Amino acid sequence: MAELYIVKIVNKSGVCDSILLLQALEHLCEIDVDIINVSLSVANDNYREEFEKIIYKLHNQGKIINISVRNGCQISFPADISNCYGIVGKTMNDIQYEFNADQDIQISSSLYPLFVPTISGMSQWFGGNSKATAMMSGIMGRWKCYKDADYDIVEKNLKKNIDSAIITNVEKQYTSLQKEKVFEKISAVIEKYYCDGMISLDTKFWDGNKCRITNTYSLLCEVQEILKIDLFKTVIAYEDMYTCDTFISYICRMLKEYR
Repeated sequence: MAELYIVKIVNKSGVCDSILLLQALEHLCEIDVDIINVSLSVANDNYREEFEKIIYKLHNQGKIINISVRNGCQISFPADISNCYGIVGKTMNDIQYEFNADQDIQISSSLYPLFVPTISGMSQWFGGNSKATAMMSGIMGRWKCYKDADYDIVEKNLKKNIDSAIITNVEKQYTSLQKEKVFEKISAVIEKYYCDGMISLDTKFWDGNKCRITNTYSLLCEVQEILKIDLFKTVIAYEDMYTCDTFISYICRMLKEYR
C-alpha cells in the first residue's frame, strides 16, 4: 500500500521560496521515497545550478521527481530541469496524459478539477497544473506498487502511453423520469447556491475554469441530507458537475449504489 510523506514548505498564503524548496529536496535525499511530487514553481532561476545538482542526486538514487509548471505558463523553473518530469495541465477528456521525452516539459495531464478533501475536514476543487502533476504522481505510484518495479517501469509505461491506472467514470443512462424525480427534490437547494438563480437540467455549472456554484461543499452537504446518501465517499470530478444534468446523473448513480 502506498504511503505519503509530506514536507511542508509553504505558508498559509501558499508562498515559499527557493531556499526552502532546496532544503526540502536535500532532506528527501535521506528519506526512502519513490516519487517526489512538487506542485509549485519559483519566481526566478537564480539557484538553477543548485537545483540541477540536487535533482541529479535524487535521480541517481532512483527517485522520480515530478514538478508542475507555473499556472498560466507552458514552461517554468524548476520544471524545465533535466532528470525530472515537468508537467503541465491540459484540457483533456478521453485520455489522461501525453508524453514526449524530447520536450523540456515532457508530460501533459488533465487540468480539470476534482472535488477533494482538505486538512480542514472540508472539501474543495483542486485543479490546474498542481492537480495535473499530482494525478501523474498517482498514476506512476500505481504502476510501481502494482508491479513492485523499479524506475524503468515508469519510463516504459509513459512511452507506451499506458493509462490503466486511471479508472474513468462509465457514462450511464438514466431515464428522464428518474432524473426528474431527483431534480424535483433538490432543485431548490441547487438554486440556493447557483450564482444566477433559476436552473434547469441544461444549466452549466462551470464557466471555463470558474465554478458557478458559490459553495460546492455546502451544497453537497444539504443534498446528501435530503437524499440520505454519502456524497463524499468518492472524489467528484469536474465532469460530474459540469451541468445540472451531469450532476443529477451522478446523484442517480450514487442512489443506485445505496439501494
